[in-house]
Amino acid sequence: MNTLVIVLIAAVLLSAAYALYGRWLANKWEIDPKAETPAKKFEDGKRQYQVL
Repeated sequence: MNTLVIVLIAAVLLSAAYALYGRWLANKWEIDPKAETPAKKFEDGKRQYQVL
């Protein structure tokens, strides 16, 4: 079997599994997509920059 066909089949299967498993977890954990994130909830208006 051509290697490209195997890679394409694997990519399709992994993409489908990612989407389905993510949806299942969201339903199981009752995740609210409209919920306010901690970054927005505790925002103090100050900008913070990372110094390397």
